Amino acid sequence: MKTDQAPLTFLRENYPAKNAVDDPGLGAAEELLAAWSLGRTALALTPERRKALAASALVWKEGVEPRPLVLHGDLLQPWRLYQSEKAVAALLQAMAGDARGGKWSTKMQGLFERLFRDPKDPQALAARSGVERRCTLITGGPGTGKTYTAALILPSFSSRTPS
Repeated sequence: MKTDQAPLTFLRENYPAKNAVDDPGLGAAEELLAAWSLGRTALALTPERRKALAASALVWKEGVEPRPLVLHGDLLQPWRLYQSEKAVAALLQAMAGDARGGKWSTKMQGLFERLFRDPKDPQALAARSGVERRCTLITGGPGTGKTYTAALILPSFSSRTPS
């Protein structure tokens, strides 16, 4: 798939590097655009590549006006997406810390004990958080039980006492 050259032309014209030939930001931006067209939101970097990109005129640094690209851990992301993710993360953290979900009823405790044999099991803890909090984010790789845990949370809502 051919990458649209208009964004790259814009970057070349608006963020000139001291030595544009050697600036690794343009090549990384092109790769990031290609990854974006495949549904990816970031480009994974090796430590060597991350170090090289840190000097690019296209990469945002703390205390500098916004730039099109951001190094975030071992990822390269578009600045605007990085800012959006930070805002969403802050909202999710605030909601996750807000324990104004439902209260445990005797019926719900019985249901939970039937569904989860071990109350310290990570899925049991996630399910309990899903019931007790306004927002719970359950993450994990393929086959770790996210869907299973969510399916176990749903019946408990009918037993939940609103707060």
